[in-house]
Amino acid sequence: MPTAKVQPDGVQDDVGDTNRKNSQSRFSRAVASNAQLLAKAELYFTAFISMSDMVSDIVMVARYYSNNQMSYALATVICIGLNLVIQAIMVFSNHPLDRQVKEQAIVWTLIKPGVDAHRVATKAKVQEGDAIDARAEMTGIRVVEMVTESIPGTIIQAMAIVSTGDLSATPVVSLTSSILTSAFISAQLSHEWDASQENQQLEPAFYGYLPSSLKWRGFTLLQLFLI
Repeated sequence: MPTAKVQPDGVQDDVGDTNRKNSQSRFSRAVASNAQLLAKAELYFTAFISMSDMVSDIVMVARYYSNNQMSYALATVICIGLNLVIQAIMVFSNHPLDRQVKEQAIVWTLIKPGVDAHRVATKAKVQEGDAIDARAEMTGIRVVEMVTESIPGTIIQAMAIVSTGDLSATPVVSLTSSILTSAFISAQLSHEWDASQENQQLEPAFYGYLPSSLKWRGFTLLQLFLI
C-alpha cells in the first residue's frame, strides 16, 4: 500500500516562504499595474478638461463680442494669447531647431495638453537636443495654463455673470469648465509627481505619501481636487 511522502520541516518552511513571496510579488505587480492605469486615466482626462476649457474660452470671446461686452472679450483674448505665447517660448527653449515647426504647430493648434499627456503616459524618451523630459515640460505647460488662463478666466467669467446676471447655459458651463480645469490640473500634478518612482527614489522624505491601495489613491486625488 503506497504511503505519503513526508518532507522534512525545513523543506516545508522553504516551500511556504517561496509561495508567500510569489503571492506578495503578484499582489505588488497588480497594485503597480492598477496605479499606472489610474495615472494614465488622470493624464488623459486632465488633457481633455484642459482642451475643453480652451474651446469654451474661445466660445465666450465670441459671445462677449456679439453682446458688445468688449472689455470681457479683450481680457479673455489677452489671457489666451499670453498662455499660448509663453507655451511657445517654453517649447522653443526646450526643443532643437529641427523640430520647432512640429512642436510649435502642436502649441498653436491647441492640442499641446493632449500630446504632452500621451508622451508622459507612454514614457516617451528624451530626444537628442531636448533640455527637459516630457513630464517636466508637461508640468511647466500646465502651470502656465493654470496661472495665465484658467484662474484669470474664472475671475473674468464670474465678473461677467455678476455684472449681467446672465445665468444661461453657455457662460455657466464655461465658468464651470475653468474652475474644474484649475482644480484638476493642480490635483493631477501633485498626484503625478508623488506617484513617480523616480521622484520617490530621489526624494523619499518628500514623495510617496500616496497609499498603495487603488481605492485610497483615488480618494486622495479627490481630496486634492476638492482642496
